[in-house]
Amino acid sequence: MWSTPVFTTAQPVLINQKRTTACQETPGILNEAAVEGEKKAVALFEDLLKRSARYCKGGIEVIQLSPAESEKFLRTAYDAGWAELAEKAPKTTLS
Repeated sequence: MWSTPVFTTAQPVLINQKRTTACQETPGILNEAAVEGEKKAVALFEDLLKRSARYCKGGIEVIQLSPAESEKFLRTAYDAGWAELAEKAPKTTLS
């Protein structure tokens, strides 16, 4: 499992389906943009990980959670993220 030195959250993009499918090219363009954004995000966090040694020298302590605690932390974070999204968009069906 890949992890980051800090807690991060997903930033979903909600799009009106009727507007999106009105132009045949739109879904492909949006998908390409999402893939490119993911690549940039991964590169950013890989760079942050490389620089984490510098942060430790500055006094930040990195704590490695056990696999069970990591899973608990991630599950709590995911559940909180989905709960927030459901609160902001209660009429949306998530599958």
